[in-house]
Amino acid sequence: MDFFFYGTLMDRDVLACVLGRRPPDRPRPARLNGYRRMVRAGASYPILVADPAAAVAGILVSGLDAHDQDRLRRFEGEDYRLDRLAVLVRCGGTMTAQVFMPQPWVQAGSEPWDLPAWRRRHKARYVARLRAFGMCDPD
Repeated sequence: MDFFFYGTLMDRDVLACVLGRRPPDRPRPARLNGYRRMVRAGASYPILVADPAAAVAGILVSGLDAHDQDRLRRFEGEDYRLDRLAVLVRCGGTMTAQVFMPQPWVQAGSEPWDLPAWRRRHKARYVARLRAFGMCDPD
């Protein structure tokens, strides 16, 4: 299965923690048109908001199996659903990938989300919390 990640899962430490291992294939840069990335209200991580004039840079991760998908679903929780969307890959092609989209009740904050800023301000505490909840433990 191919997944497009646009938030904390773009960080290889977070992704390895959630999967319980390093991803089988090297992530590739990709872009999702028609959305912008905003901080989720009351959180440090992002959600996607529809915006026909925008695009979100992220990564495409291939080679994930059903076990990986189960771990990703537990991580994302009930506030997100999996949609199959077209993403653009760097070589100019389009691929269909699984994307975790926020449910209608999930609200965006007022600030755009930025990975380097998140890493500086929140990553250490975020990963520590994942470990405390057992999300990094292999099955």
